[in-house]
Amino acid sequence: VTRYVSTTGGQVFPYTSVAGAARSIQPAINASAAGDVVLVYPGTYTLTIQINLDRNITVKSVSGAAATIVDGNNACRIFWVTGRGAVIDGFTITRGFSGYGGGAGGVELVEGGTLKNCVVTSSKAHFDGGGVNCFRGGMVDGCTISGNESDDYGGGISCYNTAIIVNSIIENNRANNAPISGAVYNGVGGGIFMDGSGCIVRNCRIRDN
Repeated sequence: VTRYVSTTGGQVFPYTSVAGAARSIQPAINASAAGDVVLVYPGTYTLTIQINLDRNITVKSVSGAAATIVDGNNACRIFWVTGRGAVIDGFTITRGFSGYGGGAGGVELVEGGTLKNCVVTSSKAHFDGGGVNCFRGGMVDGCTISGNESDDYGGGISCYNTAIIVNSIIENNRANNAPISGAVYNGVGGGIFMDGSGCIVRNCRIRDN
């Protein structure tokens, strides 16, 4: 089933027409079952709470990252992905913030999930991955990870066990040495931090981190 999201949608459940599209991404995800596709029309989608992608569906923009922006407003993480077969395709993901609870500022991939054809920028984490954190799996493919920061590991991307980063640009990210709750954390991996076994980085440009 294809479900739709549009800033001008009529919000008619289960969002299976453009006219009745949801006006935000989470309701369309919640209405979906494994194998469904959520198509997101151009516009800026500003969040107050993170998007939970907990099932094996594809969330894809109609017109690509330049036209379709998901904005955390410096208040919340953008995507938390626990669907191992989930795909996020073609968004600008910006101004995410993970707070002190750990995990990425932009996109957290937990034991799987694929982020492709996306721009992740201007996001911040205190601990793991300013832009993206791949925890025990996950793939980043054809993305630009730029202008993100972490106060500990992986200004651009943090990886723990079996993550795959391919065909991507990781640039202008920063890992800080920052005091948090009385302790000073050591900024490690301005571009990418990798820990554990099976992490692969292939055919990428990594610069100016």
